[in-house]
Order: sequence, then C-alpha cells, then structure tokens
Amino acid sequence: NEQWASAARVIGDPDVSNDLAARPFWGGLAAVRNERNVWGFLDTEGEWAILPRFDGEDGYALVGDFHNGLAWFANRNGNRFGFIDGEGEVVIEPEYHAVNDFSEGFAGVLVKKEWGFIDTDGKLRIRPDFDGVGTFSQGLCAAKKDDQWGYITRKGIFEIQAKYAPARPFSEGLAPAHNGVAWGYINPDGQYVIDPKFDEAWPHEHGLASVEIDGEMKYINATGKVVWPKPIRP
Repeated sequence: NEQWASAARVIGDPDVSNDLAARPFWGGLAAVRNERNVWGFLDTEGEWAILPRFDGEDGYALVGDFHNGLAWFANRNGNRFGFIDGEGEVVIEPEYHAVNDFSEGFAGVLVKKEWGFIDTDGKLRIRPDFDGVGTFSQGLCAAKKDDQWGYITRKGIFEIQAKYAPARPFSEGLAPAHNGVAWGYINPDGQYVIDPKFDEAWPHEHGLASVEIDGEMKYINATGKVVWPKPIRP
C-alpha cells in the first residue's frame, strides 16, 4: 500500500531546506530537497534512504516518485530519462526522451516521437507506436493515435477503439472520457454509463469522483448522481 504520510514531520534535519520542499510518500519513500537544491529520498523514519544527488532546477526535481519499486530520474542535462530502484541504483539507463511512472509493471517511454512501454527489467514490451499514453489501470491504458484516444491492452492492441479526446485511467470499473464536447464515464466495453456533461472529470476513488460543472466542483457516485454539495430541494 502507498504511504501518504507527509514528509514534513521529518524536516527537522538541518540538511533539508527550510521551505519544506518535500513530496508525499510513495512506496515508503518521499522525495525531499536539501538546502543545496539537490533531491534525495527519506524513509518513514526520517532517515536518508537515498542521499541527495539529483539536481533541481528552479525547484523542479529531476526525479520522480516510486511506483512498482522504481522511480524515474533525468540525466544532468535533463533531456534523457531512466529509472532507479529503492537503493538509488540505476536499473534502467537514461536513454528515453520522456517517461511515465510505472503502473501494473509497465511504464510508457518516448522513443524519438512515439510512445511504447517497457517492463521493470527495462525490456521493451510494447513497441513505440503511439502519439501519447497514460498509465495502466485495471489492465487497460489510455493511448493516443491519430489525435484520438482509446484504451490498449498489455499487448498494445486497442481494446477500446480510439475515439475520445482525451481519456483518463480506469478506476473502479469506470474511466473519464471526453467525446469532444464534454466529459462522461465509460465502462470497459467503451460504452458511456454516465453521460458526457461535465467540463472536467477525474477517476473514481472510494466510490466517488470529482467533476466540474459550470466552474463548480462536485462529487458524483458511480451512477453519476451528485452527492456533494447536496442538491437544494425546492
């Protein structure tokens, strides 16, 4: 389970910047910036698990968070990306133009101008053939082809044809997908089960999803019913 505890509670370390430059815990480690603008990782005891050695630029860390035991990092030029393990060892060399976080054992990688997927051993599992990709969830991943988004399987085959603009990850059996006019929610068959009517929509968590309608944020359930704020009865 991911640990969402705040790293702020351990920022008594004099080597850590006083502006609390710390990110949430993922995989038991939290990225933290020291006073020299260099990033490392603290464990949940407040000890350095990975000593600071990842340069930052204008507060931006050239290192990601841990997912599936690996975190992306950039080379010193910031133009090639690879992955480190929980001990800070490079396990996938920085050879990609861009990368996504690992999810369900796969990470999207940009090779020249097209996206494919590697596994945690760095082996190319889905050849670069997409204009954009998300992260895998519930066995499917949003992928862009010819300016339209659909969902591919772990074999790189479109399970749900590319016809959305854009689409977000599945969660709890539903995925936010845009039909070109508004956001709605589709099921794994690609059918809208919550009609497109939202200006913004995000995946469900614990049975609820945040949506935006006319500039107002609301929470809906799995049927699309607004549960907060409570509708005002006449």
